[in-house]
Amino acid sequence: MKLIITTIWSFIATLLCFYAWYNLHVYGLLKFKLQVQFFTKWSFAIETIYFLTSTLKQLYVLIFDRKKGIRQSKFFALLFSLAASCTTIAGIMFWVLAITNRELLENKTIIPNQPPIFVHHLFHTMSLILWIIELIILPNIIRTIPSNFLVLGSIFIVALSYGSQSKYTQLTTGGSAYPFLDKFSLVQWIIFFAITTIVGFVLQKFVLWIISLRIPKGVNEAKKSNPQKNKQANLKKKNSRARKID
Repeated sequence: MKLIITTIWSFIATLLCFYAWYNLHVYGLLKFKLQVQFFTKWSFAIETIYFLTSTLKQLYVLIFDRKKGIRQSKFFALLFSLAASCTTIAGIMFWVLAITNRELLENKTIIPNQPPIFVHHLFHTMSLILWIIELIILPNIIRTIPSNFLVLGSIFIVALSYGSQSKYTQLTTGGSAYPFLDKFSLVQWIIFFAITTIVGFVLQKFVLWIISLRIPKGVNEAKKSNPQKNKQANLKKKNSRARKID
């Protein structure tokens, strides 16, 4: 039953992601050269890939391999953590600029006809809500997230890639996708991306910590505290398998 619920949720989340992309198409903004300039679309693309692959994986297990159930892999956990961190950065920046100075958020030079506000919320607010709900429904994904060094390194690579692309756009066209970045020097640019990378990572870890409080610890603690019993249990399994073969 749980597998069916999580599969339905992943499918709904995937549909919502594609609905957001579809709205860009409706307003004539779904162009690669245009959207690649916005970090929001980078982070949302990662989240879309995560939910799409998660849906396909769960559908496969549900149809062909239901007895074994879902096995959380480190790759999916890393992809989830990367999407969560990047969408957190994009979401927070959106709300800070929307509250303080919305003119710094909307680049009317690149996009003269701005889409309705709900389209902005699809990519900024909804993206945050999706991964938080994902954590609530699948809290065990926290246990398979790789080391902090690997997660932070992945976020840094994405931030560095986007920062380099954005700086190149600024130098070649005279302006970047986000007007407030045009006011930064190269040093300030580097500091800004370094700080936002760390802040996104820390906030994501904080939410993971809060969600982890509701995960039952009895099973894991028992395994850690009784390594000898675990060895004996493994030996019994091996012996029973050998007897079946004989």
